[in-house]
Formats: sequence, structure tokens, C-alpha cells
Amino acid sequence: MSTGADTTWLSNATIYSAATFCRLLGKAVSKGDVEPDHHLVGFNILKGGKEHFVHALQDLIDREENHSKELKGIFGGLFYRASAVNSIDLPCFGPFVDVLREVAINNWQFDEGDIVYGKPVTNRVVCSVETAAREMGVPSDPLALLLEEVGLIEPIPRVAMRRFFKIKDATDLFEQMRHWVDATHIRKSHGLSPREFDALVAAGFISAQSNVTRLHRRWVLNGLASLIKDLDTRAEPTTAGKGMSQSLLSTQTKTGVSIADLVRAVTNGSLPLYLDPADRGFSRFQLNLADVRDVLGHLFETPDEGWVGLSEFGRMIGIRETQHLKALSATGTIKLEKHRNPKTGVIQEVVTRQAIETFHKTFTTPKILQSTFGGSSLTYRTKLEKAGLHPLRPEGRDIGSVYEKAIATKTCDPN
Repeated sequence: MSTGADTTWLSNATIYSAATFCRLLGKAVSKGDVEPDHHLVGFNILKGGKEHFVHALQDLIDREENHSKELKGIFGGLFYRASAVNSIDLPCFGPFVDVLREVAINNWQFDEGDIVYGKPVTNRVVCSVETAAREMGVPSDPLALLLEEVGLIEPIPRVAMRRFFKIKDATDLFEQMRHWVDATHIRKSHGLSPREFDALVAAGFISAQSNVTRLHRRWVLNGLASLIKDLDTRAEPTTAGKGMSQSLLSTQTKTGVSIADLVRAVTNGSLPLYLDPADRGFSRFQLNLADVRDVLGHLFETPDEGWVGLSEFGRMIGIRETQHLKALSATGTIKLEKHRNPKTGVIQEVVTRQAIETFHKTFTTPKILQSTFGGSSLTYRTKLEKAGLHPLRPEGRDIGSVYEKAIATKTCDPN
């Protein structure tokens, strides 16, 4: 007032409108605080411009503990509807009301035609999780997890009716969701067992569009229907003897050749496909193992020489107790790998030659020392005890009589 110049955002407002809004805003944001001058609080916000005004209103909304509270309860004196008799309807309040309207429309769900701060909503901007779930026909909780997964809402504890997102950001997602189906529907309609379903997922013929397992309708078919139609056309009634013909899943299990590779060989005409007329499920498609071996033998999984089971490895190093062997594996003292047994088709954990060599470079046992220096393993166990060396206990676990190689070998070396 002393200079006649105003560099704040309020420079174009009348004293009446500026003073009124400073008071209303200050009172709204000071809710619960002991604040003698609401005008000053509001002025300190509004002088920073529209951005500070919007931030203050958003903060007012976000810190409301009662998440079901509506616009009127949060905005207090700043709330306005066309039916209300309120002086902020005056033209001089236009710039302030426009900001209020913008924040309101971006934080509450209003339908097209609703009157918000004196003007009708032309397009719905925001939608609640509750409304979207009802319109999409899915439960609200898993939908909320999906929207969190794609980054459309924050993972905050709030009831579904008060969790909002911008409709334009979710348009593509909701359009895609209309084509998603649940796993049970896919299995029943295509005659798949649970394991066949998993195998076709791994092969890429079915894919999940979300990691939210509680959202049952999250799967899409990647050409599965046309694939089955093609297989039905190619398959001939089986003439193989009993036990010679296997389903695609069984063939994958026994040979290690993926269903994707098996199907590719069938569809390119290099692998004959048979049909079990007594079966209506996906397992009706059958392959002859001899045919598979002739055509895809190069893909069979076969173990390298030197693989042994964990118990066999234990006998090699003189540790036979099951609990010690399990502890060896659990602590990573010996690393196991999963490989398929070519005879049984069973996946099993084995100790590879490389893992054995790695173990021998770092660790030793009384039996290994016996093999190195001769004598009896009991002799070396006694030597180690007299030298004050104790077996290793990684992670506090008892892995048997396993010692650090460098120290134990130096202690027991008769030379």
C-alpha cells in the first residue's frame, strides 16, 4: 500500500475478493490449528501464485484422514454449488473459483453434466476404483492392485470409492481388459489340464497380462485357438501300439524338448502327429517318441559325464548323514543344479563335476585327507581336534566334518 505496486498473484484481484479468499483458504488449511489470523495464512499461500494455491488445496485433500469425506466436508467454506447462495459467485472471484473447480474435478468423480462451481462438467475426468470395478465387472480390490501395478494410483490405504485415477490414462488398459479371460475358462474351453495350461503359458500360447493373481481375468490367448484347429487338421488317428504314443506334455517331460519346439516341428510338417479318438482334451494330440527322437534328437537333454546325486557326493567326501547333506546344500557349501534324468524324465538335483572341483579347491574332510595322505580318516580327525581346528559352521549350520582346506591340509600334511 505504501508503494502502490503489487508483484504477487493477487495483483489483478480486487481487495474485497483477495481478502475474502485469503480468509476462506486460511481457515480451510488451518483446520484444527490455533491460528489467530486466517487472512495472513491464506495470503502467504496465494501470493505465491496458482501453483501454490493448487498445492495447498491438494495437500488439504491428501491429509484428510477420513478418506470417505466428500468435497464439501474437506473444502469447507471454499465449497460452492450453483444452488448455493454464496458471494463467491460474483465475477471478481472468477480466477479463484476456476482453480477450485480444476482441483475438484481432478480429485472427485463427477459425471458429465454435473454442475461444479457453477459450470457443467463436459467430460468425466476422474473415476474411482469402485466405479471402474463395477463398470468392468471385477472386484475392486484386485483392480486396485492392477492400477497400482501400472502406476495409475499410489499404493495408499484408502477405500475404493476414494481412490481416483485419470480416465484418459486408463482408457487403453480398460479396452484391453475387455478381452482378458480367466484361466478356468481357457482350460475348460480348450480341454487343458493344469499342467498343460502351465506348459502352454511357458511356450507362449497363453500369457498373463498382470502379475496380480487375485485378478482372475488376466489371461489372453496368443493364437491358441487357431493352433488347436491346425493340430486337429494335421492329426491322424493313432496306430501306434500301447505305450508308443505320448501326449505333447508327456513328450516334453520325457525328452526335455519344449512344447513350443514340438509344435513347430508338427506345423512345419517334419513331425507326424496322431490323434487319440477316445480323448477330447488337449492330450488327444499324440506323438511317437521314436519319431521325436529321429526329428528332434539334437534337442534332447542329456547329462554330462560326472554328474552325481547329493547322497553319492556325500559318500565321496565321507559325509552320509541326511541332515548334514541338506545343510551343505542349504548353505551353498556345495551348489546343486536341476537337470532331467534322460531315462525317467524326472527333474532331479545333482552335483556337477564343476561343483565338485570348486568344493575341493576350498574345503576338505577327514576322508579327503585320507585319500590324499593315506592312513585312516580317524587319524586326521584326531589331528585336527588336537590342533584346535573345528568343523566349519556356515550360517551356524552343522554341515558335518568339513574344514577349510588350506589350514587343515597344512596341519595334517605328514611331510
